[in-house]
Amino acid sequence: MEPHRAFGDPRRPLRLSLAAGTVLCLAGCGDSARNAPSYHPPVIQAATVQQANPPVKSQSNPQAKSQSNLQPKAAPKIGSLPLTATHGRTAFLALLRPDAVDRLSAQVRAAFAAGQQEAKSNRNETARQDYDRALDLLLASGFDVRKQPELSELFNQIMSSLSSVQTTTENSEPTGPPEVPVEQQNKPSPLDEINAITSLSEEEIPAAPADAGLKTNAERELQAVPHDIPLTLTDPVLSFLNFFQTAKGRTIVENGLRRAGRYSEMIRRVLAEEGMPSDLIYLAQAESAFEPQALSRAGARGLWQFMSYRGKQYGLEHSWWLDERQDPEKATRAAAHHLRDLYEMFGDWYLVMAAYNSGPGTVQHAVERTGYADFWELYRANVLPQETRNIWFSYNVANHDISLGRVDAKTGALKTFKVPGLHGFAANGHGITRDQQGNLWFNVSAGVEAGPGRLAKVDPITEKIEVFTPPQGMTGPTTAAGTVDVDGKGKIWATTGPGAVRFDPQSKQFTEFKSPVYENADGIGSTYGLSADADGNAWWAQMNMDTLSKSDIKSGKVTQVKLAPVSMETDLVTNEERNVYARAGSTWVIAVPWAEGPRRLGADKNAHLIWVCDWWGGNLAKIDTHSLKMTMVPLPRPDAQQPYQAQVDSNHNVWINLMNADEVIKFDPKTSKWVEYPFPTLGAETRYVSLLEKDGALQVILPYSRARKVARMTLRTEKELESLKAQARLEQARAH
Repeated sequence: MEPHRAFGDPRRPLRLSLAAGTVLCLAGCGDSARNAPSYHPPVIQAATVQQANPPVKSQSNPQAKSQSNLQPKAAPKIGSLPLTATHGRTAFLALLRPDAVDRLSAQVRAAFAAGQQEAKSNRNETARQDYDRALDLLLASGFDVRKQPELSELFNQIMSSLSSVQTTTENSEPTGPPEVPVEQQNKPSPLDEINAITSLSEEEIPAAPADAGLKTNAERELQAVPHDIPLTLTDPVLSFLNFFQTAKGRTIVENGLRRAGRYSEMIRRVLAEEGMPSDLIYLAQAESAFEPQALSRAGARGLWQFMSYRGKQYGLEHSWWLDERQDPEKATRAAAHHLRDLYEMFGDWYLVMAAYNSGPGTVQHAVERTGYADFWELYRANVLPQETRNIWFSYNVANHDISLGRVDAKTGALKTFKVPGLHGFAANGHGITRDQQGNLWFNVSAGVEAGPGRLAKVDPITEKIEVFTPPQGMTGPTTAAGTVDVDGKGKIWATTGPGAVRFDPQSKQFTEFKSPVYENADGIGSTYGLSADADGNAWWAQMNMDTLSKSDIKSGKVTQVKLAPVSMETDLVTNEERNVYARAGSTWVIAVPWAEGPRRLGADKNAHLIWVCDWWGGNLAKIDTHSLKMTMVPLPRPDAQQPYQAQVDSNHNVWINLMNADEVIKFDPKTSKWVEYPFPTLGAETRYVSLLEKDGALQVILPYSRARKVARMTLRTEKELESLKAQARLEQARAH
């Protein structure tokens, strides 16, 4: 077969649909590499995978010869999967200082922080350069980013910020630099449309083809058409084929066909020079429909939909004036090199194409979860990521069935999970958090009589729950007023009555830290809220005592910080009244007039700050985790507003739910200004607040505890606001 003739065959719509349907099962399984906030690092070895058609490097291509480190392997192993191809970098780890990770982290954070400052000032090109510099520091260090939780978290933050500034830059009107050349202007990515369609109801993509003859025709086509990647007819592929027979699906394919004639000969030539299967040309159809100016919502660009960081990794220059991701031949060459690297990792073309779209770490994590290094097994097991924004919650009411719940963000459907407790009851908990790998951790009550509280983990993809119990003699996590958090080193913290415990997910070991003072004249200092910082330490509040405790993971000791009393309240009582109050002490529900009442905390791990919600005092305590300097920040109406919990977004804004006021408020440390967001309903009693940042947008999740509902507040982006303003101005002009 002459490769370039495939697009001239009269049967080409079905042929292309067949290949595209197979590829879209890979692409449609998720766009997580471009959307998801977290990277799933591999942790175990998987079995060797044999592949019948490994890529053969052609020696006739001088560019190919320079890639000597990309020679194919006959039987590649999915083992220690690198986050990125090293391309010959050498790291002399034996010569590194013991604090090398901390030093590298500090350098990367400095570059990342500089980029954040530039982004806030709308200097997106400079911000992108700073982010790239931070990324280069990580990738050139020689460290396995997956095995260093602090570096893994940094990598995720940089990727998210790069994607955000990329989208902002490419979709905004330039004010200083020259006008974007026509050849660099954006067009929507067809893959966004296809992914949107596949996430809709089954009326769009039916579970099985409606045309019974479609499978017969497709099978006949498989026999007649030569191909160098094995094509498999499965129900998902047939469903896509059925979709491509519709007007909408056929339009997508035909648009690609029209553009393909311009690029197919070049793509096939480059693939042949790089020793790659020519059928990989259909990946370009799935990614961009052969549109060099295609730009996805996440910022992936060009024929092969490279993100900025991945393009730079394979030599594609990207600046305001030049974006080589849009150069068809350079991008094709880079894609071939990237696909070759992925083949060396996985040894199977189906896994390669899945990894191209969703990221190698995502696929490797799916392999390790199931033990299958086979795409269709992973697809059937539903462990390949889908773009979801589901809401998970812990359950603290005695019952027989519910320990944990999940609300489907698309349908609102509720699914519950039970961890066995005592006497046939479900174990209950009070706190929940997400780690850098996307796993959810929550505390649960004891499983045996007089036993300790426990810590549990759920994988939101497989929904598998693991429960961990502290050893005998150690205090377990509390379930009443309990809190769980993840530190910058990837360790899990949970509150206990007299302090906190730290759990290492790798070694499965608990370490206990106790508050220096647990009981005094103020009463029992049981731990209430907890938050973990970037250095691996935890901070917890003893609400009754107006005291905060801080662990030191290096020495094993605990330091206490005392909050000053509310001075204006102490001035209002007589000495006799003061003595009465002092004898009575404070609890979680009543307190002396001058009590601050530190309840729950939020950590800004990028700024080394802890924000403490002072429930009785009506203010925030800002604590520098290094110097221990404390600054009090009063709420807008401290006499009437009581802060419950704090969460910090990527711009360092502090979000606080006011449990007794039916509103959420935001504090901007840069301007020292507050913004209040009243709820449209009353009587909600929002006891928690959670943030979801994705694709440059922010959602605030609030449980309406009394109403048994969950509220999701979506904030419009600056771009959306400007668009609305422009629309309003246009309508106003038309009215006149």
